[in-house]
This record gives sequence, C-alpha cells and structure tokens, in this order.
Amino acid sequence: MEYVNHPLMLDYDELKNYTSLDPENRFTDELLLNSAHLTIERYLDRYLTKRLVYETIRPEGRLLETYHYPVTEVITVHVEGSETDSDVKAKVASEYGDGRHIMLESEQSELCNVEYTAGYDSGSAPSVLKEAVLKTYLLKKRNLHAVSNTPDDDPEDITEMMSDEVKQMLQPFRRKTL
Repeated sequence: MEYVNHPLMLDYDELKNYTSLDPENRFTDELLLNSAHLTIERYLDRYLTKRLVYETIRPEGRLLETYHYPVTEVITVHVEGSETDSDVKAKVASEYGDGRHIMLESEQSELCNVEYTAGYDSGSAPSVLKEAVLKTYLLKKRNLHAVSNTPDDDPEDITEMMSDEVKQMLQPFRRKTL
C-alpha cells in the first residue's frame, strides 16, 4: 500500500520522535496527522505549509498586506488599471517582522494581482505550531480509539477537534479582525 506523502510542518518521521507509532498503523497515523494539520489551518484561517498563492490586493501606497503568511517569495505583481496594466517589481517587506507585507518598487493605487509563496516548511515552523499539531493529532487518535471501542459513543466526542490548551497556544497566530 502506498502512503500519503504531504508537505506538513510535522511529518510522520518527525512524529516518531515524539510518540510511539506502530508501523502497521502508518496509513491511519498519516491520515490523522493530516487531519490534525488541516484542523489547525481551519482554526487559524490560513495555510501553514508552503504554498503558491494567488491573491488580488488593493495596495496602500507601496505596501501590500497578504492574507496568507509568512510570505517567503514574491513571484509576480501585476497592476491592473485604466492607465497601466503591467508587472511591477516587489520584495518581501521583512522590516515589518510579521511576514504579511510585500513592498512595491513604486506607489500604486490600482488593484494588484499577486503571486507569492507563503507558509512554513518543517525547518522554519514555530515550535508552538508543531506542538499544536502534535497535541491535536494525539487527541484525534485517542478519540478514534474510544469511538472504535464503544459502539454507542456520543457523536459529540468526535466533533471536539482541539483541546482548549491548543486553542490557547494558537491565539497569537489567529487572524486579527476588527
């Protein structure tokens, strides 16, 4: 059987360092790990693993604020408008420290179609995010066994995706809205 190979911040091989795993259950463990990772992404409302993102953003002067972060590379910025319809040079604005900003070469007022890479790889992911994935994986695995061992289990047990401890850990990474 071929196993799922997905780009996660915490992959199966690294998971083995934190918990004991049975090689015969590898497929189930990888599915649970993927599910834990997706649960964290949904809770934070953004991608965590490195991905290519296409986004339309209205600039504020020379600055673009992205939805997904951290931005690791700007591929293209295409400015649309009545007077101009061209690509402009841009770079990751590291001086803001949050990884969400792209600095344009010149001021723009029209919408920009931006192609960029954002997210973490295994080596750059904050340890808090990895720990949240690990704890969510362990909770899902514990609930999976509880459900399989008791046929009349309450469905509420399955829908509890993350512990309150993990939610508290993730607060600094959540999207801020006013």
